[in-house]
Amino acid sequence: MGNDIETSKDNIFLFATYICQTKYYVTLQYVENITYCGFGEVNNLCL
Repeated sequence: MGNDIETSKDNIFLFATYICQTKYYVTLQYVENITYCGFGEVNNLCL
């Protein structure tokens, strides 16, 4: 069970990171990307 939870968290993190980076590149000229990515560790990848 513990491993499944960890895997799920990793998958969500990677997916969120992908979405975050994609939005960052697509809306590079807007401050939106920082707001959209402003959750947890993912925020660090967007700045």
